[in-house]
Parts: sequence; structure tokens; C-alpha cells
Amino acid sequence: MADKKRTIFVSGLDPSSTTKQIVYNAFVPFGEIIDVQLPADPKNKKLRGYALVEYELDDDATEAIDNMNFSQLSGNIIRVSISKKDKNAAFDITHSKVAVWEQEGWIQEHQVDEADRQAVLPTTTPAVDARQPDAMQGLEAGPQA
Repeated sequence: MADKKRTIFVSGLDPSSTTKQIVYNAFVPFGEIIDVQLPADPKNKKLRGYALVEYELDDDATEAIDNMNFSQLSGNIIRVSISKKDKNAAFDITHSKVAVWEQEGWIQEHQVDEADRQAVLPTTTPAVDARQPDAMQGLEAGPQA
């Protein structure tokens, strides 16, 4: 899947009966399809219930979304939107049930060493302007009855 604007995300599919051919046939009326993917769970190899459909043109993807979102496919109501999945990402956070920082590669990619941390910290603390009245002054006693 190359281009986010040309790739749509189709959710709500029945994993037990949906095939690439069914998805292809449902979405080909809106334009030339480059690729259809039905991702499977790597542990049990069962389909996850969604598809990624990549079109030749951005306008075709938009047309498919406009016509197929909340429509029925194989007895299920489906949702269709632009895909947020980035195939170039080191890890996929789009549909994970694991916190992003627990996913493989996230910590290494976002790790900050102490030298970098010190480079962005201010060297002095901002001075308090003594001329400004304390907005909390007089509130310590609570409401007056």
C-alpha cells in the first residue's frame, strides 16, 4: 500500500466469509484497484475483519468512501475511510491492543539520551515578577459567610 490518499480502510467485514475477490468485486466499480489486502493475525492466522484497498487514483478512493461507507457487504454493515496505516512505519499502531510504548521498536526510535534532554531544558528558571499581585492572595481563608 503506497499512498495513504489512495488507500482505503474497510472495517466491519465478516472474517469467516470475506475473501479478496469479494472485496475487489465490491470496490472495483469506483476505479482501478492496484491491491487488496486482508490482514490476518500473525498468531492464529485468522482474518482480522478489515481490508485495505489501494486505488490507482485518489479520486477513486474518495468515490469508494462516499458510496460504500455504512453500506452492507456480505450481510455486515461496513465502514470505509482513508487508511491511516503507513507501510513505512517501523511498527503498526492503527489497530493494536497494546500500548504504543510497549510495541517493539518504539522505545529505540523515541529514546532521548541525557545530552539531548539537557540541550532543550532551560538553563535558568523564569523570574517571578514581584510587581504582579498574587491572584490567590486572600483565598486561603475560604468563602466568607
